[in-house]
Amino acid sequence: NNIAKNAGHYKGKVFVRARDAILELTTYMLMRSIYQCLQENPDIPFTQAGIDFNGYGIPNMPGSWVRFASKRSYVRAKNCMILK
Repeated sequence: NNIAKNAGHYKGKVFVRARDAILELTTYMLMRSIYQCLQENPDIPFTQAGIDFNGYGIPNMPGSWVRFASKRSYVRAKNCMILK
């Protein structure tokens, strides 16, 4: 909901570094949403997982290389829109 509410800020705007906008839109909004939920209900059980998602993460997912072989990463994208 937070991403949808703030989408207008990103829609049609050209960002010098697309990576910065995407990180702001995803990482910042995720943390903001978690904080809001915990403020509304501090009794929600919440635990931060480790870097490997407490052993449930798949760091080398089979076939994951295909994504980077077929499309360039957004990391180096400059002067572009992230939301049309």
